Amino acid sequence: MEKVKKIKNFLLSKVKSDLSDKAPILSKEQITNVVEYNLHVIDELLLDLEGVTYAEYAPSNKQHKILRSFISTLAYQGFTQAKEITLAEKFNVSRPTLRSVIEFLEDLGVIHKLLNRRKAKRAPSVYILALHPYYLNNLKYFKQNFIEDICVSEIYTSYFTKDFTELFTKAKSQTPCESKAETPKKIPNKVNEVNSSKDNILYRENNISDDQDISFKEYHNEKEKYAAAQGVPTEVIKKLNPLHTDQIISVWKSVSRTLSKYGLNPLNYLEQVLESCELAISAYYHHKGKAYKNNKQPEFNFAGCICGKLKKLVYQLLQAKMKKLQRINNPLMKESAKHFLGLTDNDQRAVLNLFREFNPVDKGLDELGVY
Repeated sequence: MEKVKKIKNFLLSKVKSDLSDKAPILSKEQITNVVEYNLHVIDELLLDLEGVTYAEYAPSNKQHKILRSFISTLAYQGFTQAKEITLAEKFNVSRPTLRSVIEFLEDLGVIHKLLNRRKAKRAPSVYILALHPYYLNNLKYFKQNFIEDICVSEIYTSYFTKDFTELFTKAKSQTPCESKAETPKKIPNKVNEVNSSKDNILYRENNISDDQDISFKEYHNEKEKYAAAQGVPTEVIKKLNPLHTDQIISVWKSVSRTLSKYGLNPLNYLEQVLESCELAISAYYHHKGKAYKNNKQPEFNFAGCICGKLKKLVYQLLQAKMKKLQRINNPLMKESAKHFLGLTDNDQRAVLNLFREFNPVDKGLDELGVY
């Protein structure tokens, strides 16, 4: 998490007045659009990182409601100033619960939190919402008047690739959280839908149509031929047979990128990859059932779900091997055991990096059994 920034002599009423022309208060409908879009993006990010939505990630429904309420508070003009205790009372929650939601949003880069001091005394913190149509104007104002070293959030640059201000402020515009299957041009490469006649999972990644030429049908019917040409192992192709060829290739590329980030070769972890694929397919059908019960079109990111589950499986495997290695005190026997367990220097670095991802910073690495 980025270190919390500090500012001085921030006065909310003056800032709102200064920004009233460039950042007028949004209407209720516009605020709803902003909130829904933020929740949509948070779900996408969590699917990529953990393979779950925020509703599944949050320990309680109450925490999910707090997240929505807090974003709603920021959505009026894209920023606010409030005491933690005031927000906790407003949302009827404990301060630790509220703090966990705020820290979660900070970790994702959805908000900036600025500690404020006025006349040498601590004042209420200031919060800026990154996924907001006024974000750049707000950030410019803060840089000019309060803090020079604040940077544009990566979340903004990743998800505000078009003029979303118009999308948010149109009275009858489509809400940003509508089904991906209905808006492939707005959110490319992550569009999933279900073909009810065949119950196959469809994945659109290009604009090719069935009537273009025979090669399109060959590409989707002869999955093994085309996916294998892109380096996808046969076992993975068979496991992901319900998916289209381009999605199988996309999943394998995501898997390769995820493991290569830790210096790991995906071919050495095929068993974990296959198990992750199986878990993701099961999760999809569970998610689909819940969506249909609520009369919604199912949305699912297979690559993100598989990679999230894969990281956990690889971590569990390497952690178990490291703990076995630590039981051996003799240096010569330890080296032989390391070879026998198939542990490399990259594996050892990877398990430490994964440990830091899955555990709070204040926990000691001795829990991993490496010291």
